[in-house]
Amino acid sequence: MRHFIIIALFLIPLFNFAQKTEELIDKVKKLMEEQYVFLDKAKEVNVHLDKLMKENYFDDFSTPEALARAITQEMRKVTNDNHLGVYPPRVVRERPNAEPNYLRNVARYYRPMINGFQYFENNVGYFDMRFFGGGRFFPLIDDVMAQLSMADAIIIDLRYSSGGSPMMVQYLASYFFEKGMLLTSIYSRYNDHTNEYWTVEVEGKKRLDVPVFILTSSRTFSAAEGLPYTMQARKRATIVGAITRGGAHPTRTHNIGNGFRVGIPFAMSINPVTKSNWEGTGVIPNVEVPEDEALEKAKELASEAALKYKASYFDPIMKALDDLNGKKISQQEQEKIHGLLEKIVKTELMNENDINSFGYNYLRDDKALAALAILKSNTLLHPSSPNVFDSYAEALQENGQQELALKNFEKAVKLAKEQNHESLERFQRNLESVKKQIKPKKVKKVPVDQLRALLDTVYHDEQDPIRKAMALRKEFGLESPQAKSMEKIIHENHAVNIVKVKKILDEYGWLGADRVGKQGNRTLFLVIQHSDLETQVKYAPMLRAALERGDAEARHLAYLEDRIASKRGKKQIYGSQIKFNPETKTTYVWPLEDPKNVDKRRADIGLPPLAPYIKERFGIIWDLEEHLEIVAKFEKEQEKN
Repeated sequence: MRHFIIIALFLIPLFNFAQKTEELIDKVKKLMEEQYVFLDKAKEVNVHLDKLMKENYFDDFSTPEALARAITQEMRKVTNDNHLGVYPPRVVRERPNAEPNYLRNVARYYRPMINGFQYFENNVGYFDMRFFGGGRFFPLIDDVMAQLSMADAIIIDLRYSSGGSPMMVQYLASYFFEKGMLLTSIYSRYNDHTNEYWTVEVEGKKRLDVPVFILTSSRTFSAAEGLPYTMQARKRATIVGAITRGGAHPTRTHNIGNGFRVGIPFAMSINPVTKSNWEGTGVIPNVEVPEDEALEKAKELASEAALKYKASYFDPIMKALDDLNGKKISQQEQEKIHGLLEKIVKTELMNENDINSFGYNYLRDDKALAALAILKSNTLLHPSSPNVFDSYAEALQENGQQELALKNFEKAVKLAKEQNHESLERFQRNLESVKKQIKPKKVKKVPVDQLRALLDTVYHDEQDPIRKAMALRKEFGLESPQAKSMEKIIHENHAVNIVKVKKILDEYGWLGADRVGKQGNRTLFLVIQHSDLETQVKYAPMLRAALERGDAEARHLAYLEDRIASKRGKKQIYGSQIKFNPETKTTYVWPLEDPKNVDKRRADIGLPPLAPYIKERFGIIWDLEEHLEIVAKFEKEQEKN
């Protein structure tokens, strides 16, 4: 059996306790008045220590360990502050003939911060966090949050966590709160300075509404108390377990001679909601149970919360799908289902493959309308995926809509070729299969000269009043009687023109410039562009197909898609939609998707850069940072709705 030799290392080998204790106490008192977060308590501690010294109270403690413990106990009697304490000289343990450990203090051999994660019943995620490491440990939080990204409720176990860095509290809490929220402030008395800790950007997906449960015990301390206190104050988490230890004051350690050290809290946390902290009281759980029963209780509560969370997203869409009846899905029904699915995708409750499976489940249950609504929405949510178009086409084929199935099979093959997709051969087989089922149609002869003349008339009837109105607005003002009278003519002419253009499109399809001339081709677009949302949505696929054949211009489709998006309250892509604000009497660019790259998208379809275009055409000065703020506000409003 090996024997261990314990050697206490002091700055001097031996010292007179009476003399040295007085020096230690004097240094402690000085530091307390300079550093301790509460000056009144520092003075109270110092008076108490002076009284004990006069009574020779500390003379009975003959070892450094006993002396440090005694001073600590007396200071805490006054302050009830578990961060405050005196520590004896460090003890070094030596092993005779032991081999040196050259890998000591290497990070990979530290005890883990995350002591495991798992999923419980009803998709409840759980992880055990043993301490709050600094910034270099953020990737560990990103990893575990990624692993639990599909959880419908999350349990964070802090029963064995004794604190750490406030930066880690800030980072982990930021996963559960919006950007720009003040989490806590830390005020330092010694330099009269306040540090504010706001939510920050995280590497992973924020979980802004997932139910959160945090487990606590009497061991939970310091920074490990900061997270539950902050989350509880904002009503963002349910705390389950025992009252925590109660240490809210950041502490700094000072050498006070002869190997002794004193830890003195120099600052205090201030929660913006409670205007207080957990010092001395601990975090009081919402559900107080013995700490060894906390996990089972949290699992029970989280399981119920997870089912409600899941239902809040899936019940509305299941009801909307069940309400479908008849032989056709209305535009309103399709938009409602798409909106609900879009919300689910944004929250990452489902991905592209999940939606496909969702649609196929309805298809197998002979609920064709529901399947078609789901799979069509998937093509809108993932427009670059050949697989979703192939799946939608398959559902259309089973529902007897061969022509539309053909178009979507063709789209799947086209995308697959562009991407060198691994399933290209399967998509091609599906395309050939549907082609064999479709009987070739007789091509109707197009009266080209007659249609050119008709579209020329439509063009002038549509555009001439618009040009006159623009001139009148510029001369007399937007609200002038002259401009208003011309607007009436615009609407009357358009009502006639849209009937003519619809008849052409329904009978002959979208005709290219080779048949009706460049102006005639543009007229088809202009009249549809000026029409109502239902008409625009109906003919947008026809324009898209014409573009693929070379019978339309890319910018026309871009303008139409932007206009549809703005009418639906969605972000535009190319910046073509300029709106008028009646309150400020100013024009502005409707919120953009990815504003930083708008000029690249515009260049791809032959449009000039946005800034000079809107300045010359509308007198708008483009400010990217200002527009990013508008987009952020717009997105927040969308989430509320």
